[in-house]
Amino acid sequence: VGDGGAAISEGQWIKNVNELQAMGKEDTTLKQTYFLYGDIDASATSKWNTDAGFSPVGTAGTTFAGTFDGLNHTITGLYINRSETSRVGLIGYASGTIQNVGMAGGRITGKNTVGGVVGQNWNIVKNVYNTGMVSGTNYIGGVVGENYGTVKNVYNTGAVGGTDYVGGVVAYNGNGVVENVYNTGAVSGNSNVGGVVGQNWNIVKNVYNTGDAHGDSDVGGVVGYNGGTVTNAYDVSSRTDAEKYKASTYQGFDLDTTGGQDMVWRIYEGYTTPFLKSFLKTVTVSGSNQTVEYDGNSHSIARDSLSYGTEIESGKVFLGARRNAGSCTLANMIYSVQDGYDFASENTFTIHPKSITASIAAGSTFDKTYDGTTEVKQPVQAAGLYDLDGVIEKDDVSLNIANASAVYADKNAGTGKAVNFTGLALSGNDAANYTFAGTASGTGNIAAKNITAGIAAGSTFDKTYDGTTAV
Repeated sequence: VGDGGAAISEGQWIKNVNELQAMGKEDTTLKQTYFLYGDIDASATSKWNTDAGFSPVGTAGTTFAGTFDGLNHTITGLYINRSETSRVGLIGYASGTIQNVGMAGGRITGKNTVGGVVGQNWNIVKNVYNTGMVSGTNYIGGVVGENYGTVKNVYNTGAVGGTDYVGGVVAYNGNGVVENVYNTGAVSGNSNVGGVVGQNWNIVKNVYNTGDAHGDSDVGGVVGYNGGTVTNAYDVSSRTDAEKYKASTYQGFDLDTTGGQDMVWRIYEGYTTPFLKSFLKTVTVSGSNQTVEYDGNSHSIARDSLSYGTEIESGKVFLGARRNAGSCTLANMIYSVQDGYDFASENTFTIHPKSITASIAAGSTFDKTYDGTTEVKQPVQAAGLYDLDGVIEKDDVSLNIANASAVYADKNAGTGKAVNFTGLALSGNDAANYTFAGTASGTGNIAAKNITAGIAAGSTFDKTYDGTTAV
């Protein structure tokens, strides 16, 4: 079993875990620029160094001052078991730049200042993620233990556990900046426990957490203890899925809801929380425009009706479904995962609202005697007077009759006269799925008005008897 001490071949290109370890062997190697040639399987490190595993690159006395660029490759199964060692991670102590790499699986254990990627950061950590378990005593972070630089565009999904100063992404943010990050992993400790940052003394912005954070004191869904500035920070761990998957939940985020935009975040509304676009591949989806009428059912599109213009991993493409009326691009009828795709499309999928009408309840009468107006005398804002026709069973739709009014077609006497009702409106959770003219029609009768004639006051009709009744 090797100890990871092989010399680096081909200069700055890292091809295997032995070459990865060799970055930290000498002062000169700690100042160079490195690129991953491809994905690296680091599972062999579980047997290195009498089961202590990988030796972190860089210490307080011999900091890693170079650049490590993973070129979006992944290191899988890195194992570190050094419970009496501080500043532990792939990079233990960094004053250089660590970027574009994913730490998948594995397990990293140290004493203090432990991170899934970097133990202690003094410069830049960006476009990185961790999915493995991270544990220790104090200053334990899913990505970075202590930060005095910039941590940007990173995420953690692994479980993080410690005693004090424990964070899903960063355990302790001193005078650093933590920006555009999120955590989904469980975080546990005693004090200063945060879903994103355990303790903050400077800037934390544009972050969210979905993982459970547990501790005894100074515990927060985003930040455990805050002595700095926190903006656009959201703990959605206890929110409903509908709220988590809604763009408006994340006010202030540079958030793309349609795909293909030059933004930091991408959300597939209704299906995912925001993803960091730096880990997504933009793919244009094409297909025919599709339309259906609202029928109360969920509608999806056929997988084979779409083309992508490039090879994709089918396991990272999922079909969505929509029930409610509205229009979206085909890109929002499918969705992906954080290490998948940012779908964009110019083609659309539309659910047209269903047209419905209102009618007057059977047996309703609208009769009056001619009064020279078209006014209906009966109450037209009465419950039970109207029926909605065409509503899908179990939909929450009703009539709002607060502004209802009605008039006869004309003022003249007659039978079976048209009565026109207006001012009706739809209400209810499903009302937007329907179109409605706001009118109804009924019939009524206007009876002729009885009138009499009289003789004008003061009129007299006198004569001398002439043997007739004639006036």
